[in-house]
Amino acid sequence: NTAAKASVDIALHDLAGKMIGAPWYKMYGLDKYQAPDTTFTIGIDSDEVVREKTREALGPFRVLKVKVGGPDDKRMIEAIRSVTDLPLTVDANQGWKDRRQAVEMIHWLKEKGVVMVEQPMSKHALDDIARITEESPLPIFADESV
Repeated sequence: NTAAKASVDIALHDLAGKMIGAPWYKMYGLDKYQAPDTTFTIGIDSDEVVREKTREALGPFRVLKVKVGGPDDKRMIEAIRSVTDLPLTVDANQGWKDRRQAVEMIHWLKEKGVVMVEQPMSKHALDDIARITEESPLPIFADESV
């Protein structure tokens, strides 16, 4: 269970920081003001809500993550593009069912400024994910397969 493991990991880092009297980032020699970019996630929703969430993210975030994986993926991306041209990442959450359609979608997404795709198909479809990775113009991340 990944969520449980992450919870234990976070709790142990917090405990270690409390034991030495310092925040965990200092244990790793990090500067809290030099944090790497992170993304703002936009969920599957209506055009109006997607545009509103996109506007909320402008300023503090330089990359947006978009949840996709359904029949309205292109509509959502177009709604975001009506507000900003920030780089996008997409997470299909195992939602695409056909490898060929997934590859076609990824090519379209690249034209729209998407820079990477997360979990395009089922975590059990390892052969399909491997083929998509070979045929994709974008990096593919299959985190749920690990």
